[in-house]
Amino acid sequence: MNVIDQRPIKNALDCPFCGMPAPEYAYCYAGFYVRCRYCGAQGPIDKSQVKALEMYNSRAIKNELLKKQSDLLAERLYCGEHECPRKGVNK
Repeated sequence: MNVIDQRPIKNALDCPFCGMPAPEYAYCYAGFYVRCRYCGAQGPIDKSQVKALEMYNSRAIKNELLKKQSDLLAERLYCGEHECPRKGVNK
């Protein structure tokens, strides 16, 4: 693995694992990928830097959606057993 550009990528989302900003482009024999400079998580490999960034960003979006889904489920489970904090009524 070779890091080819240590400057922050302007359009990159935060790392889906550690939440830190400023991933970097890296290169291996198979192509480019985006890598978190803090935890080392990396996105899928592609021959194009643009496509590698798109895939990295889509993974971050999916992770964010899963977290929101998990939070909603936890809230729903809480509301089912106790007084609902949103409406102030028992369900």
